[in-house]
Amino acid sequence: MSQRFSLYEELTVRENLQFYGGVYGLAGRQIAARSAELLDSVGLARQADTQAGSLPWAGSSAWP
Repeated sequence: MSQRFSLYEELTVRENLQFYGGVYGLAGRQIAARSAELLDSVGLARQADTQAGSLPWAGSSAWP
């Protein structure tokens, strides 16, 4: 488990959400539903299958 807030840059945004959902004990359907809701609410639905490390703010402490 990560010791600080971070994304695994080689994973996609969606894969990061799936990973962390599993770490926190959510079931597959719960992860899918909550991930879709979260992606929509933060405006990242279109980037869900983009590698996290390729996002403009990757590796930065700044959040858009």
